[in-house]
Amino acid sequence: MPRTYKKFERPYTKATIQLAVQEVKDGSSIRAASAKHHMSYSLLRKHVKRSESEESFKDDMRGKKTVLATEVEEKIADTIKRMEKMGLGPTLLEFREIVKDFLLANGLETVFKDGMPGYEWATAFMHRHNMTLKTGGMMQLARKSVTSDPFVIYGFYELLRQEMARLEIMERPECIWNLDETGFPLDPSKAKL
Repeated sequence: MPRTYKKFERPYTKATIQLAVQEVKDGSSIRAASAKHHMSYSLLRKHVKRSESEESFKDDMRGKKTVLATEVEEKIADTIKRMEKMGLGPTLLEFREIVKDFLLANGLETVFKDGMPGYEWATAFMHRHNMTLKTGGMMQLARKSVTSDPFVIYGFYELLRQEMARLEIMERPECIWNLDETGFPLDPSKAKL
């Protein structure tokens, strides 16, 4: 005959654990709070230590403090990300100049030599914010500017329809080629000789 097991019901929930941890932070002993909320001493002690380590981690952020405040770094990172989305991603030198201009415009003092961050700071900034600089080429910029205007897009398809009707290839898909797939260079300066 197979065994039947009764599911063990814990007398506490996550909310109870958080309440007990808060009581310990407010001055109660771990032993008293664990007895009050019907949980083991070691379980409550583990949660108290975890909450303390999370708070100290948030305060310390591991390692040295950054030169710029966290809010300032977040603003700079958001600006760079928006620039990259628009196809205007800066080079590393341009990024450093953007930071210098930002600091001057906002009257923020820094320890940077001549007010401009160094190469090491810029690469550390990229690492902290999980970013890479993506510079957009002229073709990417041209594509973005053209595809963002619906009048240009609709006009293109109207011209395409007229040209296909003139060449009488509306019903002949074998005569229609996608230029990207043909091997024709879009930028003549990059063509291989």
